[in-house]
Parts: sequence; structure tokens; C-alpha cells
Amino acid sequence: MRSFLIAELHPITLLGTRDLLNEKFPGCQIAIARTREELVREIRQHGCSFDVAILNVRMKDQTLISCIDTIKAQCPALGIAVLGREHERVYAKWFLRHGVNAYMSQLASETEFLNMLDAVISGRIYLGDRVLQAWKCQSDERLCSGFGALSVMELEVIHHLVNGDVQADVAIRLGKSASTVATYFARAAMKLGTRDMIAVSHWIGRA
Repeated sequence: MRSFLIAELHPITLLGTRDLLNEKFPGCQIAIARTREELVREIRQHGCSFDVAILNVRMKDQTLISCIDTIKAQCPALGIAVLGREHERVYAKWFLRHGVNAYMSQLASETEFLNMLDAVISGRIYLGDRVLQAWKCQSDERLCSGFGALSVMELEVIHHLVNGDVQADVAIRLGKSASTVATYFARAAMKLGTRDMIAVSHWIGRA
């Protein structure tokens, strides 16, 4: 019997994901985490019993970016599929580099979602058509390679900044001092080759 963990805050997305799993794998067991804390608790208690963890990268005012390394350290063999609104061109390589089996846009089709599940359950990496097409059409290699080189905390900071937060807000969200966030931003900006978050945001939007 298949067993899945869904980390999802939004009820409609959660119900849709659960229905697809039940249709594809009748009788499967499904655990649900609605916050990062619930996700970490499920992983610590039952993580290695799941076939696949399906994670929405955004959880309320938090993200799951910093959880990926923790999950892989706890359950190295666990298949992880990340769903997000963020474009594959920007985030897929980063998540794959950190041990995720698949990164998929929430705009993907039902068929692609089910194909992705089959791949992850089989222990394979899944690269959908949208990911492959996005990587073929990269127009700014410096930014793209820069995103792939970001550390966990650097990506957390950039993620919040390009979504409209100021550094003081990011410090509160991450429980860090303003000076620590400024340091992460400076390191990330050096890797990206720019301190202009509006330009980075526009680049992500065009991806």
C-alpha cells in the first residue's frame, strides 16, 4: 500500500492533490501537514514510511526551502516532489541540487502530475516538458547559474525580497537579525551579479 505525505496550506489544492492520489492509488495512506512545524514533526515520526512527500514551497508566511536538507538528512531515500508557483527555470535546478526528485509548477496538468509521481516512486528524477523547455530558453546565464549557486538561507532571503518584502520583514520572518539578513543578501547579490531585486523579479516573471 502506497503512503504519501502532503505539505499544503491551501484547502482546494490539498483536496485536489488528495483526490488525484486516491484515484491513482486506491486505498493509499495520506498524511497532511499544513505548517512547516507539522511537516517536520511528520518527517521525524513517520518520514521513512512514506513513498513520496509532496511539498508546496509556500506555507503561509513561511517557505519550505530550509526544510529540504533536514528532510533528506532524516530520510535520505524519501522521494520528494515540490510544487510551486515559482517558475521552474529559476527554482528547479536549486531544488534538484539539494536532493529533490521533482520540481513542478502548480500550473502543470493532471497527466504530468501523475507521470511525475510514477517517476519519483521509482526513484527517478522527473523533468517535465515545462522544465526542459525553460532551460533551453535561458536568456541570462549569469542569473540562472547564480540562482543554482545560492545557499539555503540566501535563497530564502532572495525569495522573500522578490515577493515584495523589505529586509526588515525578512529578518522577522526568518527569525534572524537585520545585519544577518543583509549579509545573506550581499552574498546572494554577488552570486546573481546584481543588487536590483526589481530586475531579478522581472527576470523570474519572464522565465
